[in-house]
Amino acid sequence: MDIEIGQRVKKLRKETKIDQREMAERFGLSLRAYQNREQGEKSYPVGELVVLADLFNVSVEYLITGKEGDSDLTAEEQRLLRGWRKIGEEDKKFIQGIITDALLELAEKD
Repeated sequence: MDIEIGQRVKKLRKETKIDQREMAERFGLSLRAYQNREQGEKSYPVGELVVLADLFNVSVEYLITGKEGDSDLTAEEQRLLRGWRKIGEEDKKFIQGIITDALLELAEKD
């Protein structure tokens, strides 16, 4: 299971363009100690999982199981929803306008 957690953390880390050295510094670890966690050779302490979940905007459950609760949303959809909840109303209106325009364009193509 530690290998699977490490693989998910690695994937999320790469998606956010954070290198291993920066991650090690965030947790006060040597580079090798961080690499051991990501490779599944050492377990992530619970506190680190909470920090990682917040950093990558996912749930601790996702880091551990690869699944997001009982929702019918995918992990990516839930990640986007959590991000949506963190932005201001003005930004939401701007993004809604972009999405509405894109959906209208797609509808016209059909």
